[in-house]
Amino acid sequence: MSTSIATLGSLTITGDSVIGTCVTKIRKGLPGATLSSPVVGAACSGAVVATTAVNKIRLGLPVANLGAVVSGVSAVGIPVTTAIGFSIALTIIR
Repeated sequence: MSTSIATLGSLTITGDSVIGTCVTKIRKGLPGATLSSPVVGAACSGAVVATTAVNKIRLGLPVANLGAVVSGVSAVGIPVTTAIGFSIALTIIR
């Protein structure tokens, strides 16, 4: 399945911000997100823990895409699992 790559400024389904840390994967002028990229927000602060783009490697890690799973904790310490749901970059990865 083809999906858009996640970048700095992408959002999870719960409205948390993805921090793209991969400076070798620039889309729309923004660094791409990879497995283990941080996510910060009120509903979930954590990291990208799973992606379906396992064959696209940047900086030794698979690229994060729409639907990539994020795991972390809420602002009050409750464990949360969510997914990346919005990307500014419309670059399709196959």
